[in-house]
Amino acid sequence: SFLNLTTNPFGFIGLEEHFSAVSISPNPTNGIISVSGLNKEVDAFLINSIGQTLWSGQLSEGHSEIDLSTFPQGVYYLHLSNEKDQLTKKILKL
Repeated sequence: SFLNLTTNPFGFIGLEEHFSAVSISPNPTNGIISVSGLNKEVDAFLINSIGQTLWSGQLSEGHSEIDLSTFPQGVYYLHLSNEKDQLTKKILKL
């Protein structure tokens, strides 16, 4: 299990409470990923290894899916944010 350290708008670093239960599966993936453990609606951004945003949208409470099947193999980052907190998870696309 990993601890997720995040910064808030004031620059303080702390253990993320709102995103502590978030998980992504399967990871690595070759297609659709499931994001679970969200406790409220969040803004989501899929970013490639050179910082380009490839997809953005909102994920809702409970469970959401993102289709990565059209993207090439590589490392991607799923950035989640709400009005208080942010979290970035690394995803490996096979």
